[in-house]
Amino acid sequence: MNKVLLLGGGRMIGPPLLEILTSSKNEVTVVNRSSPPKIRNIKYISGNRSDKNFINHLREISFDVVIDLSCYEPEDVLISLEAFSDRVKSYFLMSSGLVYLQDGIYPYNENHLRGENVQGVLYAKKKLENEEIAKTFSNRVNIILLRAPYLVGDPDFMNRLQFISNRLIKNKFIYIPGYGNSPYQILGPSEVARAINHLVFKSNTKSGFNPFNIGALETINSRGLVKLLAKYLGVKEFHMESIFLEDVGLSNENFSFTDLVFPFPDQTFILDDHKLRMTGFEYQVDVNKLISEFSKKFTEIAVNKSFPSFQAEVRASKLPNKREVLND
Repeated sequence: MNKVLLLGGGRMIGPPLLEILTSSKNEVTVVNRSSPPKIRNIKYISGNRSDKNFINHLREISFDVVIDLSCYEPEDVLISLEAFSDRVKSYFLMSSGLVYLQDGIYPYNENHLRGENVQGVLYAKKKLENEEIAKTFSNRVNIILLRAPYLVGDPDFMNRLQFISNRLIKNKFIYIPGYGNSPYQILGPSEVARAINHLVFKSNTKSGFNPFNIGALETINSRGLVKLLAKYLGVKEFHMESIFLEDVGLSNENFSFTDLVFPFPDQTFILDDHKLRMTGFEYQVDVNKLISEFSKKFTEIAVNKSFPSFQAEVRASKLPNKREVLND
């Protein structure tokens, strides 16, 4: 049994991770500002991780492992590493596959060059900075770095699959960046949670810097994803149309999640997870199962839920020259 401190945990990976950690007989303490866990036998401490005094107060509690899911601001990561690096066996830091340099050499393994990614530049920059901060503490604690591909399904606060599904069931046009042929990986939060729990038991007490890609069993592209969602949602007729993001004021180089025509860019994104699988980790959910399980839940809630439209879609509908229809 490990005494685990979870920073964050209120959404995305957090809920399934808490379920798995507690079922594995860990003693779990959750720290965040406003999301008490709904699971019994978990200690909850309300507090702001940006508050250095608050984090230092937590040093008085004995933990074996810190799992840092709310690690966005580099200043926050520095505070918590300074507080816990000499007091725990392992520090898990959630990063992203978006830190890898887009150089056209796929798949990305853990030694691939890192650099500003063409997607979500600010997000990637901060994740890179967090990784570099963690590396400076790797002589004091075992740093387990976790890099994942696109996370989708339930729970997914970014609503990527919901975006597509809503347009399918309402028979709206679906605009695909480029021609929708670029392969990428999608992964459910529960699989990431399982990988973290697996590594908690595999991690040792030696200090070091150990990045792990959490990949996926398969790749998919945007056209295939729309068709798969349509299949499991029971939508027989739908309309996909190719569009270049630049034509509607968007770009792959600085992909926006606040104004979009589709929730994935026209870009290959594949992580090599051989290192993780060599530890004995096995995936339980393939793409078909992920989409099937999501579609069942979406069908239950979609009737009473509305999803936003974006101005970029309006601009796309007004383009004078229609692009190629991609249904076939």
